[in-house]
Amino acid sequence: PQFFKARHLVGHESCHNDLLNILGGEPPSSPQEDGSGQDESEELIANEGGHDVMKMMTRTPITVQTQLQHSGTYRAGSYFSAGNSSLTASLRLMDPVCRMMFRLSGMYNGGTFDRSTLNSATKIKWPVGLEAVQSVDRGFIKVPMAYPDPHPLLSESFFASVEERLSDLKAQVQPSDPFPPGRHSTAFSSSSSSSSPSGVSRAASVRPFRRSSSGLSVAAKGYVSYADLVGMGIQTPSLNPITISLNQPSSSPSFEAPAEGSFYDMPYLVFKPKNLGTAPYPCLIWYHGGGFCIGSPEDYLYEVICRSLCNKIGCIVISIDYRLAPEFKFPTQIEDAYSALEWVYHFGPSLFNIDPSRIAVAGDSAGGSLSACLSIMSRDRQGPPIVHQLLVYPCLTNPLTDDIPSQEKYKEGPVLKREVMKWFMEQLFGDLEKGFAQPYVSILKMKNLSFLPSATIINALHDPLCDHG
Repeated sequence: PQFFKARHLVGHESCHNDLLNILGGEPPSSPQEDGSGQDESEELIANEGGHDVMKMMTRTPITVQTQLQHSGTYRAGSYFSAGNSSLTASLRLMDPVCRMMFRLSGMYNGGTFDRSTLNSATKIKWPVGLEAVQSVDRGFIKVPMAYPDPHPLLSESFFASVEERLSDLKAQVQPSDPFPPGRHSTAFSSSSSSSSPSGVSRAASVRPFRRSSSGLSVAAKGYVSYADLVGMGIQTPSLNPITISLNQPSSSPSFEAPAEGSFYDMPYLVFKPKNLGTAPYPCLIWYHGGGFCIGSPEDYLYEVICRSLCNKIGCIVISIDYRLAPEFKFPTQIEDAYSALEWVYHFGPSLFNIDPSRIAVAGDSAGGSLSACLSIMSRDRQGPPIVHQLLVYPCLTNPLTDDIPSQEKYKEGPVLKREVMKWFMEQLFGDLEKGFAQPYVSILKMKNLSFLPSATIINALHDPLCDHG
């Protein structure tokens, strides 16, 4: 249900409109084919607010007030579900195929994990579906080869200081404010009565923290990030990432690292839309899914998604190839993702003419989890401001329990069985009990979700992660 639904849902106009409103990108000058093969039987996510969106489904409002366990506000009437809940024939067919692929790849207890079969299948470039864009280039971001263990920014003392700072900020927010100040984004009010016809009001663009150009100090982080090199005066032309045209051989460019083995060259793809608009440009950072163990920006699915978002939002999309488990355990994945966010914020303006005040994060499944984590990490670490988060069926808490209805209902699939999810989590954490106790892992159980960017959340119906969103 995950991969094939994402292609349709992320390609839907209402999702583009949300991001267009917030990022302020340049919409396409004329309707473009997204190659999604969408038909009237597909579930669509639609939104309110006067947008001319496709109305090909029966929209059923869902009451969510009792489910909100924090002080966040939401757009009244914006929660909808598809009227048709039947399992489609394509998903019935994909279930045994995916299970066979998982088995062949050794994704079971006692198996020998091998990504080669999956990589070969997912990277096939089908002759339909890929939109033409202005350019697609490959580059590399220098990130720390290893992060501190224990990590000083994942310690109890650090989070105690964060909680104290957030409490001080909350004291400064007037009770009448519909949305906490701190993000350049649209405020969605839970009240249906509003002076605005669409129930949308605007909050002042005030950052919740005083941010320096390099964020927290090296001493506070416990490691030297790529962005720190500039502040330390070590930047040289050879340290700037080099983009390589995709029709050229895939060779890693030569970098001058401060010390041998201290940095890892993390690949990325950057997509520029056909209608780029006026500089500086908004930017969407995409993090792929795959249970933190599989997946790549070069997968056919993610090229379809990134090209579609790139053209229809009119923004630059940067797809990040973060390191995977089991070779790299948690928190490497979230730290790589955060390093990429810092890199885009610091170097995006000079490399791609990106507007650092209009950066959004997005991803599906594991990538949705990373995007949600980044929004909180950036708040906690006084890092780059994120204006919006697009979360496509994110995993936001322990997916291996029966205390969430969708996890119990779909523990046997289709496609994503409990057994497979447990295998993913074991590769990521090693020790599951200690892993799920780590910060940023169970976002649904976090006490403080204030001062975060607005979010567009898309859920797959026949999915154990459905209720996470």
